[in-house]
Amino acid sequence: MNGEETQAQPDLFAVLAAEPENWNPAAAARALAAALKTPAVDQIARARRAWGVLAENLERQAADDLALSLAENGLPAVPAAQALLEVPPRALLARSFILEDAGLRATAGGAAIEPVSWAEISVLCAAALPQTVTRTIKTAPEIDLGKEALKLGLTLVTGIPMMGGGKKEETKVVRSSDIIQVFDVALPGLRLRVTADNFDYSGLGPLKSYGAAANFKILFGEIAKRAPKAVLNRGARLLLDGKPLRDLGHESDADLEREGRWLKALALRRAAS
Repeated sequence: MNGEETQAQPDLFAVLAAEPENWNPAAAARALAAALKTPAVDQIARARRAWGVLAENLERQAADDLALSLAENGLPAVPAAQALLEVPPRALLARSFILEDAGLRATAGGAAIEPVSWAEISVLCAAALPQTVTRTIKTAPEIDLGKEALKLGLTLVTGIPMMGGGKKEETKVVRSSDIIQVFDVALPGLRLRVTADNFDYSGLGPLKSYGAAANFKILFGEIAKRAPKAVLNRGARLLLDGKPLRDLGHESDADLEREGRWLKALALRRAAS
């Protein structure tokens, strides 16, 4: 190469929280502060945004040292190859599932998805996500009683109809905030999303109950029971315990993506070890 040697880039590593079931941003902030010798307040925002990914693009020794220091300060952590932190595919809205002994069959995006075995499900994440709901409403015009009385009086005096001619019905766009319950199913190269109020639960068969909220929990429980290798986030564990999805800290879909990225990396690391 024109007499020049190309030096290979060193492998880079990330540091991941090792116990998803015990993830706590406040505890992570304290451990990061102790490990990095900074005030705890300086690590609060970092920990809140981390979703288990505590550091990225470090050299191996730096990743090992940080993971060890975090563990010594109460936060079990492990180094992982940066390549394991895959960018998650965009969530594809699932419409229906059929749970078979061999695996999962799904319909999403208006088409049938290639069936997958239960062992191929690597991560299950549940959350309550904020969303903006846009509605178009029609509003009746406000009636000015004084003007209407005057028109009526003129009509009676002159005999000429003076009514009508008021404002027409108006159309307005109204935006409001709402919370939707979702769970994501991570498959090889694919992420399927179930939303509680927009899903066909007929695939549950005799297990189907009344109401979307109940069926949402039943469906998730059946999938989790059949997917032995899936890593669960805190929201998933709450669903399995029959508890509401609240106070999980997801401010947007990006937070759920980052959390899923962390859990997928843990799953790949465990599979490789």
